[in-house]
Amino acid sequence: MNNDYYTEVAPFFDLLSGNRSYDREIDFFSLILSQYCVSKEDYILELGSATGEYVARLREGGWLVDGIDSAIGMVKVARQKYPDATFHHGNFLHHNFGKHYSVILGAHSVIAFLLKRKSLNTFFKNMYFLQPSFLIMDVRNYDNVQIKNDTSEIGRASCRERV
Repeated sequence: MNNDYYTEVAPFFDLLSGNRSYDREIDFFSLILSQYCVSKEDYILELGSATGEYVARLREGGWLVDGIDSAIGMVKVARQKYPDATFHHGNFLHHNFGKHYSVILGAHSVIAFLLKRKSLNTFFKNMYFLQPSFLIMDVRNYDNVQIKNDTSEIGRASCRERV
């Protein structure tokens, strides 16, 4: 599928993906970010942000999140729905963001769009130059993943030590 397809379906994308359990996924991502001591002052970039649901919901939780999508239709819908958020249009393999992102999030099978080895190589080179502290890609089956939420003094101390 190409960008023209996603631009065409952008106005209907949310309706077409209506079964999505965004709240559970956002809770899952927020827990991972907290567990790995990502600060709410660190910037997060969502790759393939589509109509902006993850960006908006993570921002509601206090995270600093921007999105990028290569389909202009998706970016237009996202900007219309969430005018206070930042949505970049372009290919994240070659985009100059102008800021450092501590976390790169790819939650919509983004890696599957990098079908050519050259694209994968470029992606990982870019991740090296962006130097994110943390990379989350294509997490599946959120309901089956167990993450210990360590709110003990030991857990909080280990985050303070890493900062």
